[in-house]
Amino acid sequence: MDDDCQILDVNIDIGGRVIYTSKLIAEVDPPSLFAEIVTEAIEEYAQSALNLSDIDEDADEEDLNEDDPIKVEAQRLIALIKSIKCTGRDRSAELLKFLQKSSITLKSLHSISSPIFRTGITIKIGKPKAPMASSDPKPKVNPFAIMMGAENAKELRFITPPPQQLTPNLDVQIRTGLYEHLIHIKLGYYNPDQKYVLETNVGKITNALCMIEKHWHKFFYKEFPNISEKCFNYSLIQLTAQCNRNTARKSEKLKIELVISHITALTTLSWTMFSSAKAIKKSLDVFKGDIAKVCSLLTDKKLSMLGHNSILSQKPVTKVFKSLPSYVQLDEGNNEFYVSIPPSTKKHSKQRGQPSAKMTSIRHAIKSIAQSLRHSEDYVVRHITDEEMGIIDEAFLCEGGTVSLTSADRTFYRTSFKTELAKGLDGLCISLFGRSSSIGPSCLFVWKTPMLHGDAHAGNVQLAINECRDILPKKVSAESARHFNNILRGIAKVPAKVRAALTSYLFGGELNVTGDDADTYYEFVENLAGGLPIDDSWIVDGRAFNSRGGKGINSTKFEEFWEVCRSIILPTATTEERRHNGCLHASAVLSIPDLRRQAIESLENKVKQNVLAVMPPVPSIEWVRLQFVPSNDTVNKAAQMSGRLGCKRAAQKRTLRKAHVDQHWVNAMTRYILLWLIELKKATDGVLFLGQDDKAKIPVGDSVPISTGVRANVRRSIVNADTEDSLTAMDHDFHVVNLVCSATLVCNIPDSIGGSFFMGDEESGNGEMFYTLRDAIFDPSTVFDHTAQLIDCLRRLDKRPFVLVLQTDGGPDHSIKFANTKNAMVALFVKLDLDHLVVLRGAPNGSAYNKIERLMSPANFALTNVSTKRGVMPDWAEKLMKNCNAMAEVRKTNERQEKERERARARIVQLDELKVRRDIIALVTEYVQAVLREMVVVQQNPMNLILETVESVATISKGVLAFIGIDVDEVIDLGDVSADIAMEEGQRQTRSTTITRSVITSQREKAVEISEQDFRAAYDASIKEPMDAIGSRLKRVVVSGKSAHVTPRVGPSVEKELHEILLKIDPLYDKSYRTAEEAKKMPALVAWYAKHVISHPYCLSIQKCNDVSCCQPCRSPAGIRPLVMQRQPTPRLDDKNPQRNNHFLSRDEALRLFEGKPKAVTDLTDLPSKAMDEAKHDQKEKGNRDKEVNIRLKLRSWDHKKVRSTVICFHCNKPRCIFSRELDDEYYAAAKVLKRTMESISGYSCGDLIFDDNDPISDVLAQRQNLTCESKVETAYYNVDGRSSFVTVPVCIHCGERGSSDFLLQQSELEARNKTGGKQCYPICIECLEDGRNPVPRSNNANKSQKRKEDRASKTAEAAKRKKAS
Repeated sequence: MDDDCQILDVNIDIGGRVIYTSKLIAEVDPPSLFAEIVTEAIEEYAQSALNLSDIDEDADEEDLNEDDPIKVEAQRLIALIKSIKCTGRDRSAELLKFLQKSSITLKSLHSISSPIFRTGITIKIGKPKAPMASSDPKPKVNPFAIMMGAENAKELRFITPPPQQLTPNLDVQIRTGLYEHLIHIKLGYYNPDQKYVLETNVGKITNALCMIEKHWHKFFYKEFPNISEKCFNYSLIQLTAQCNRNTARKSEKLKIELVISHITALTTLSWTMFSSAKAIKKSLDVFKGDIAKVCSLLTDKKLSMLGHNSILSQKPVTKVFKSLPSYVQLDEGNNEFYVSIPPSTKKHSKQRGQPSAKMTSIRHAIKSIAQSLRHSEDYVVRHITDEEMGIIDEAFLCEGGTVSLTSADRTFYRTSFKTELAKGLDGLCISLFGRSSSIGPSCLFVWKTPMLHGDAHAGNVQLAINECRDILPKKVSAESARHFNNILRGIAKVPAKVRAALTSYLFGGELNVTGDDADTYYEFVENLAGGLPIDDSWIVDGRAFNSRGGKGINSTKFEEFWEVCRSIILPTATTEERRHNGCLHASAVLSIPDLRRQAIESLENKVKQNVLAVMPPVPSIEWVRLQFVPSNDTVNKAAQMSGRLGCKRAAQKRTLRKAHVDQHWVNAMTRYILLWLIELKKATDGVLFLGQDDKAKIPVGDSVPISTGVRANVRRSIVNADTEDSLTAMDHDFHVVNLVCSATLVCNIPDSIGGSFFMGDEESGNGEMFYTLRDAIFDPSTVFDHTAQLIDCLRRLDKRPFVLVLQTDGGPDHSIKFANTKNAMVALFVKLDLDHLVVLRGAPNGSAYNKIERLMSPANFALTNVSTKRGVMPDWAEKLMKNCNAMAEVRKTNERQEKERERARARIVQLDELKVRRDIIALVTEYVQAVLREMVVVQQNPMNLILETVESVATISKGVLAFIGIDVDEVIDLGDVSADIAMEEGQRQTRSTTITRSVITSQREKAVEISEQDFRAAYDASIKEPMDAIGSRLKRVVVSGKSAHVTPRVGPSVEKELHEILLKIDPLYDKSYRTAEEAKKMPALVAWYAKHVISHPYCLSIQKCNDVSCCQPCRSPAGIRPLVMQRQPTPRLDDKNPQRNNHFLSRDEALRLFEGKPKAVTDLTDLPSKAMDEAKHDQKEKGNRDKEVNIRLKLRSWDHKKVRSTVICFHCNKPRCIFSRELDDEYYAAAKVLKRTMESISGYSCGDLIFDDNDPISDVLAQRQNLTCESKVETAYYNVDGRSSFVTVPVCIHCGERGSSDFLLQQSELEARNKTGGKQCYPICIECLEDGRNPVPRSNNANKSQKRKEDRASKTAEAAKRKKAS
């Protein structure tokens, strides 16, 4: 046996019984050999069954003994072979001829579409089940796949259309169009067999289209090539309409047999040869869909031509469906009807306003029915009840609990439903059977039919109608009973069991009652039916909020729980009118689970305080949710909600996001790190993954509450249902105070990359949430503060990792390009004694991809629809705060106030010293006063004696005062004389020390008051109230069964330790150093970086070295240390795999290629922004070069008058200028060289240098290099006064196109169009103007008169536009 052949198993069975088993050597063309096998196998079976040596194949059935069943069976099998006919053009061919066709392969022999399969003979062909010996060589080719039509072809080929003719006939035109259509949809072939099948099928389709073209008017009721609206998307019909008629068509009668034959030909097209060609499956499906549309057109014509004996051709009689031609009346006595509805082809028009509740319910019901039909089999009957139509009493309740649907409403609703259903369902062909009756509900049945109706369609429809008639009485009875139950429930408060008993008695004739109260129910129904007195106590409302235990209407066993819920919700549900403290305006509950937890806590406290004897029953979370008022009254779920708690949920919406060019690269880098973390986690527990970020600032109002700005998209807050707009806040954001919520996330590390890196599940997750609130004015976030918070979180969790990965955003307090951020990370690395620290930075505008952002959503639970304001400060502080309009002004106000306090404290010291001096002076002057009083009393003492005495006293006092350091002159100025003293000039004066003391006391009291006005302390006290209120809400946030940790602000001691660590490394360290230039002032730290740190713009890696004098010994186990110290390579594009265009290598592939290459961890070759930076750098270099050339050649900033010639770019067709300083002999010589050079090169492109800068010609002829095809035409190109040697043609400054004044608009045309703004502008073409490009002004000088004219014209046009729109 040849090695290239394959042994195949051949099994033939009839009716499940194997009659032949053999092996066949597979050949490229085996059907001729296999035909004999099939024939001989059946003959052998017949002979063995008859036990005969031979059989006369030509024997007639009459020659056989009818009593011998074996002979009859043998003759049947022989006749079976002769009776098998083929489909297609060769309908008379027998089985043998069918098998001998060159296009038949083994696969077609056992395909369900072959004529063999339809006879009950099954042929199974396949590879042997026994495995091949290991020593057998691997076949070079697969003949079995070749024979089965599954070649692994290298190239898809298409059928070439026939050569064009001068006057091709219609058949050639359509066939050519079909071949071009196949090329357009990319449907070709891989082998000659597929080509043969494709050509055969195209021929059948061509015949059908030629027939349609011949009878065009009978199909579309229009003249060729016009078609009806519904066939606009029929591609094959459109193809036919594009053909040209060479001769006029004569009117001929269209026979139904011709239509049916073409339907049969199109529905029996064989595509089995393409079953394994998966590459062209979509193209084949598109072509099949085009053929199906043609079949649908033919089928519709066939139905309209059917005779009167068919069910589908009876005269239409309808009310709702009267516009449908397929509506027929079956039985006038029973008002039975049948209708076939094709798929919907009309697009739903957009209606203004909101649809009514009834229309919303109808559309939802039709959508539900369509979804159910799509998953059902064809001709499977489905009964449409009122409930499935959407007529649910609970969905249309009025106030008071009564049903709003009257009898007229129900009739109108059913009619509206049928009207909507008559429009058809998307992608479904359906049939309806119904019976309309004036008594009882109308019954409607629906089933799905195939898109292409076969010969058995009419029979299947009749079977479906018979099934509907059989089950109709049962369905009518069930619907009537349901309606009776609903009506009884609406007019009387009858319990459910009583209603069930009445329904069973009235519609079934018997009482089917079970349970302990069966006898009582039986007696009640019998008395009610017989007109006897009944027990009124039975007639109660069974719907009254699920009454329990006989406690009465509207009471339940959860009544205590509902009361507690109301006390929690209603006083605090509204953010403005109802509040639970002076600074926070928000709902008291975060969610329904939070409401349930608070209610349980309140009930437990009441039990502890003996207010309640036992703990009341507690409902489930879902049962609590059903006690709310529905937010949307039109949905079906609203019927389940009782509204007991009088609250509903509401929400606000807004979102925005922007992408960065490096985001894909950063995502790949992050994936590398996460895979490394997962691998580490499986080996050790000493690894942690953390994220840090600040949430958006939380606004805090001053005197009025300001919204936090958090408005959830889905989650709604719980508000008072009686208030129409309870979620309100101030309509402005005039506030100064903000809170900062710093978040730290200890991420869960899953077992695979598809797991959760957030909190994990409740059982195995190890994520933790930390929030810290601070004031944004006096306590802003810094990188050292974030680092201190991280250390505090690890202490609280008692974690000591040796590998830590920190993911942050690229904000100013986290950006690793700043020196202070790197310093903080070094201090963290040393403080925690880490072996490896990795810091990941997100791409700009890509913070949404960071894991820490997952922590912001739970925080939004506590901040959703919340309004806050600060506490009240003293009047003096409020007065100062009132003048502040920004946070910087508040800081300046605090600085000024501190200076005032310093001056006040200094004034207090000064006044205290002054008071002491005054007290001493008062003692001395008191002595003087005593002496004077005594002398005045003695009247006989002459005045001169008194003056001498005073002088002597003053002399003594002067000595005393001088001894204690007080000037004696102050005695006279501040003395206190209680009596009048006559002076030398005869005047009398009075002095009092009490006046001076009161002034000092007053000044001191005022200074003390100012010194005690601590603005910062008053501000901190006022901001503490909203901070504590929000913090208490954050503590109640629960994710994966874990509550959030709200930690206080870490003190300055931790930050001080971090700075001391850096001082030990470099004594020149200064915490104010921030930039890279300032970092050079710390040489020891720079050297430390070079030894331990590797970084690029989005990642920072710090590792311990092997120097014991520098770093502590590594704490990680030696067995996994290589993995611990593994630095991940930067992402590189997968260029070798064309299917992964613009995708990066996987981590395993990157490690395999780049492990051991130090430069791989910092290689930024494929970083998109780096490539853009290089382009910007190149552009900058070209700009600098142009400046140098301009200065060197004295071109006066590339002046207009220095332009000598132009060259045209062969890409954009824009003229580019050639400059020269003078028109001298050097120029003319250089111009000749320029001309020869331009003739020798293939073309000039914008930015190319015709002469390099080192060429001597470049000293005479200059051109600008910083130009691209996107650059505008150089302004120096345009003519100016004084440049007579070179005149240019006006062109558009944007695109360089030239043209007439109708196309190229210059100054006069632009002024006529009011496009200049009063300025002189360069030319612009119509196309650029229509594309939104604006005219470019030559200068900023404007003609004010022209500008006013254009402004008036613009306002007039805008007013006319608004008037037209209104």
